[in-house]
Amino acid sequence: EQKKDGDLENALAHGRYLEAALNSKAAAHTKLLSETKRLNNKITDLQSQLEKKIGHCQELERTLDREREGWQQKCSQKEQEQQKMRSQLQEYQDLLGDQLALDVEINTYRKMLEVEEQRLMLCPSPSQHNGLPQSR
Repeated sequence: EQKKDGDLENALAHGRYLEAALNSKAAAHTKLLSETKRLNNKITDLQSQLEKKIGHCQELERTLDREREGWQQKCSQKEQEQQKMRSQLQEYQDLLGDQLALDVEINTYRKMLEVEEQRLMLCPSPSQHNGLPQSR
């Protein structure tokens, strides 16, 4: 009977050991489930934040594209304005050259006319008239 009592004690002790081990494993399992749930919530939160950041980044890219487009249009307009100004400057320089050539030609004809008038004695030269050269 002692053997049966010893076996029973051993069985009870083994049962308590198994129960304690089971309780420990159940607690660890519960802790792991809780940690898994916390990590899943963290993942969900991070995914939500990431989606917001991606959306914000896409909006910034669209804004940047619009700004680039506007800048390119402004650059194109400035280039057209500069080309127009270069054309106007060239036209002005051409006109100045023409005016200078015409002024030289007019002065040449004026001198020729003065010489011819003096030769024909039709009228006195401007320098004889008041003693000062006349500019026209």
